[in-house]
Amino acid sequence: MSQLPVPPLESTLKRFVDWLSPIVDDKTLQNSQKAAEAFHAGEGQDLQARLERFAADKAPDSWLIETWREANLANRDSLPLSTNVAMRIEWSATQTGLKRVAHFVNALVQVHADYRNGKPIDTHEQRGQALCREQQKILLGASRRPNQGIDKFVFNEDTTGIGYIVVLCKGYAWRVNVLDEKGGIASPAQLDHVIHIILNAHEQEAEIAFTAPSILPAEHACEIRAQLICRGDNSNAWQCIEGALFVLSLDETHHQDGDAALTETLFNDGSDIWAYKPLNYVCYLNDDRYYVHFEHTWTDAGTIADIIACAQAHYDEQDCSRKNQLPADLGMTALEWRIGEQTRLLLKEHLAEYVRRAETLRIRHSEIIISEADQQLLAGYSKDALCQILLQYAQYATFGKIHNTYEAVDMRHFANGRTECLRPVSRESVALIKALYDGVATKRQFDDFVAEHKNRIKACKRGEGVHRHLLGLATQAKEAEVDAAIFKDAGYRQLGEDVFSTTSLGTHDHIGHIAFAPTCKDGYGINYTALRNHYSFVVIYRRSKGEQVESLIEELESGIRRILMLLRQS
Repeated sequence: MSQLPVPPLESTLKRFVDWLSPIVDDKTLQNSQKAAEAFHAGEGQDLQARLERFAADKAPDSWLIETWREANLANRDSLPLSTNVAMRIEWSATQTGLKRVAHFVNALVQVHADYRNGKPIDTHEQRGQALCREQQKILLGASRRPNQGIDKFVFNEDTTGIGYIVVLCKGYAWRVNVLDEKGGIASPAQLDHVIHIILNAHEQEAEIAFTAPSILPAEHACEIRAQLICRGDNSNAWQCIEGALFVLSLDETHHQDGDAALTETLFNDGSDIWAYKPLNYVCYLNDDRYYVHFEHTWTDAGTIADIIACAQAHYDEQDCSRKNQLPADLGMTALEWRIGEQTRLLLKEHLAEYVRRAETLRIRHSEIIISEADQQLLAGYSKDALCQILLQYAQYATFGKIHNTYEAVDMRHFANGRTECLRPVSRESVALIKALYDGVATKRQFDDFVAEHKNRIKACKRGEGVHRHLLGLATQAKEAEVDAAIFKDAGYRQLGEDVFSTTSLGTHDHIGHIAFAPTCKDGYGINYTALRNHYSFVVIYRRSKGEQVESLIEELESGIRRILMLLRQS
């Protein structure tokens, strides 16, 4: 893998001003322009040189990755309510119910066994470019650990011992062995047997779910963890869940639709997830709906999608071995906390606050159907660009303005690459939106927007995005104790506020809707997918924004009609 480059300072500052210009007023823009010029003429040169030396020292690894991970680990809020992600799994299988889950788990364990045996998932972009596999290290078993000040991230480095998972049901937890010491994998029949036992182990939900300590804000979680692990049995239980390959949740709740199931997976009472684990699979047995919930300090959605695709391939090939040295009950062992009364009361208090906050978050899904004739009109245009212009039109029609928007760009073609932040709101897009709204848009305006969006994508893919470079410079300024005015600039702060935080995995056969909490108080989280015959939008928002979201959904459809009319007339 090639190293993420350090872009020239002048080009980044120019792009910073260009990307800022359509989202701030003239006075703010003028001040930001002056701040950029002063930075370029002054401390920016020294900080750029420091960053280049730092990158050279880190080569061939990424100069950004430590800063990226530390920024995530420093988050002190509840992870499900701030940074965790949930995705629907499009699992194709002939079985239903428990047998379906058993085959699903068997296929997943095969992916983990392959990695332990030195066979990572072979991943490439659509253009055939190889992608970094470092994120796949979570297949060893990994976990984030709450810690004072900044959390830690730990891995199970033992690739020869017993491999196990943690199974959750009704707020209770069990350790279940799934890999023997010779690499033998638990068979679907064994897994089916154990899952059946677990489902019938308890009639009532646990008073306090085993997973409760993981969903609290960091300082509360640290306090609870300290009170728990002072007992040896509790410490062993915590270490056990950290070393698990993944967490499997069995949930018999029936949901009328996918929106409700996705909402519960991400924002429920926390009983179905250990929020610090990078891999939590939630299986709704009565509906055969599967989801994955993950903590993304180490990994992004693209790698999770690769894991699911690899597991599906194992299932499709039916290549699982029925022979292993594991006992019939797979060494099933109950995990439980020994909780003192003071800790119990504290947990209940913190959980009540978590539930209060979680109840304010909502998920709304909408699909726009595209006819065969309209598909021909849209063919050849970037699906990302089309979805972004629809979102901008809906904003303008709903709010009378276009808010700052984050568009994630996958950067795994660089060593330890994560995502870059593209800003899709441009002078070209604003001109197009206003003209579309007034019914006077031209094909030239549409083409100008598409071209500008493509240029921004290319810049990010080359490693020349604005945000990560400025983050690297800001980190160097902090370490050198340099007080750079640009990092206090109102425009700089505003460019970093993601009112609309958007992401897409493109067309993927194995992952559906993606959900994550809005990244700012009055913001929205949006996943979009442009398929051949429909565009899908998943909007995550706070309950108080319900009316605006309904308007956004309506205006998305209005926007596509106006774009199609424009293209028909051209």
